[in-house]
Amino acid sequence: MVYQEELALEQNTTTIDEQRLLAELAALQRIGQKLNSTLDLGQILEAVLEEAVGATPATHASIHLIDQDTGQLHLRTQRGHSLEQVADMENIEDWPARGIIRRVIETGQTASLSDVSQDPDYYRLVPETRSELAVPICYAGEIVGVINLESPEPAAFSLDSVRFLETLADQAAIAVGNTRRFEDQVRQGEALSRRVEQMAALFEI
Repeated sequence: MVYQEELALEQNTTTIDEQRLLAELAALQRIGQKLNSTLDLGQILEAVLEEAVGATPATHASIHLIDQDTGQLHLRTQRGHSLEQVADMENIEDWPARGIIRRVIETGQTASLSDVSQDPDYYRLVPETRSELAVPICYAGEIVGVINLESPEPAAFSLDSVRFLETLADQAAIAVGNTRRFEDQVRQGEALSRRVEQMAALFEI
């Protein structure tokens, strides 16, 4: 009897793992389709965050990117925050010198907190948050942003959550890279056009 119960439990666990993996694969396929269909970074980041929230216990989530020119941190998309909290995240001047997101940017390492109250770097934006998961977005060896998830439940994010969010961060990095390459091509094209115009003006003289 005990053996049968153990076997049933093992089979149930296997089924749950298989369902989770299939759901994650489907999520990645949806992100891949989005990457292939648009260069709109905002749309892709929205899709990434939607999949992150759908696959984890997060009640609050956000994606922040670092401005390539100024080095400032900008909120690009979010889920679950109040208008006041969004305003706080968008106010660059008041962004904390510490905080988990800042630490992830500085170290380039994922931060998974089972109890935020025990971490001296935690900056309380959402009062009910008990656990947090923040993953860096890395492109060409550079930290370009962070995906941040929060939950009111302690120890809400499992190792599977960490692994999946890191995979989503890789997809976000591809989107950032595609956008940067496109913008570089546009700038190069504009520079070439100006050069051609200058040469044409010289010949007219």
